[in-house]
Amino acid sequence: MGILRKKSIGIAITSNSVRAMVLYGNKKEIITGPYFNVELSEGAIIDGEIRNYLELKKALFSIKKKTGFNKIVLSARTPETDLFREIGVKIVWFESEQESAHRAMFFLQDKGTYMMVDIGKERTIISVVSGGEICYSKQIGIN
Repeated sequence: MGILRKKSIGIAITSNSVRAMVLYGNKKEIITGPYFNVELSEGAIIDGEIRNYLELKKALFSIKKKTGFNKIVLSARTPETDLFREIGVKIVWFESEQESAHRAMFFLQDKGTYMMVDIGKERTIISVVSGGEICYSKQIGIN
């Protein structure tokens, strides 16, 4: 294993927790580092809507202190962008969840047509990718 220089942080905000994992890597390999989980009270986030802004802000600040991240590529809505700015994190890029999934799953040169389906606990997102671009996306709430 070579020297792993680059450090990245993956953060997931769900209805009941904020989770983060540290990743280290170079062009040849990526390994996982520490994992952190901050539980949120019931009702802090309902159907993707932040109901307890202060609690989420404290959870994100806790993760920031533990991991030391200060820049982020963000896949979120406007209230989340404000949260990251308020805890002193610079947003260097913004993309939708669908764009993030597309970038992770397909080569940039792949111009085929595909359907991506993200089945979640509270919602499902169906997206159609064609010619390297997302041409259709629909979110369906699950009750």
